[in-house]
Amino acid sequence: MLRFEPVPRKKNFAILGASNFSLVVIQTLLEKRQKVTVFDNDKQRLDLNLSDYDQIDKVILDATNKSALEKNAIKSFDGVVVGFGSTMETSLITVLNLLDLGVKNIISRARDERHRRILKAIGLVDNQIITPDAIAGNTVGSRLVYDIDVNIDIQSSSDDYFSTVVVVKNPSVFSRTLDELNLVNSKDFNIIQIRRAGKVFLPDENTILKEDDIITLFAASNIINDIVNKIQGTPPTSNETRTEKTPA
Repeated sequence: MLRFEPVPRKKNFAILGASNFSLVVIQTLLEKRQKVTVFDNDKQRLDLNLSDYDQIDKVILDATNKSALEKNAIKSFDGVVVGFGSTMETSLITVLNLLDLGVKNIISRARDERHRRILKAIGLVDNQIITPDAIAGNTVGSRLVYDIDVNIDIQSSSDDYFSTVVVVKNPSVFSRTLDELNLVNSKDFNIIQIRRAGKVFLPDENTILKEDDIITLFAASNIINDIVNKIQGTPPTSNETRTEKTPA
């Protein structure tokens, strides 16, 4: 059965601090057609980092000033992202201001574990705190340990399970059903969805794989590498790669 990807409701988000982390968040929100307002106390940084984004509002504002946040109706936004790059003090004061003003949906960047612990101590919970370096490190480590191709994005949901997106590239699985390929969902793995020609659907055991299908996969750490290689084809070893490049 075909299912179309839902279009997200248009919301209005505030980004505090025009950092590199904030730029990634901004780009994602704009791709999803959301309204974005960026606040920073440095006009030069706003102009430099956001020069390519004509569709967003830019406001010069000191987020450590609670009155300034209140005057700019910070509580009216659907979500507020605290994305300051380097100064922990600025981040913490800003979060305290937002909490004092009754802002509910706060997401804050944490520079490191110490920063994360302090953010929790002042009132945020785990799912409101993002530590980019920790996420990146976990992803790199997972790719190395589980031998996942470097071009595949893999995310850890726990110590035992991972999710990833894989493109069907292995000719041996083309035009075969998931049942034939022993890829029917089990306690160890689950094919969550398949995207084909711009449409998303939920597979069953009779679903036939086609070249360039995009599969969202959730699997146990001890088997994810085998499943990925089965779907995309086993990448050549370094020796095989060198042999192919050696003239006859």
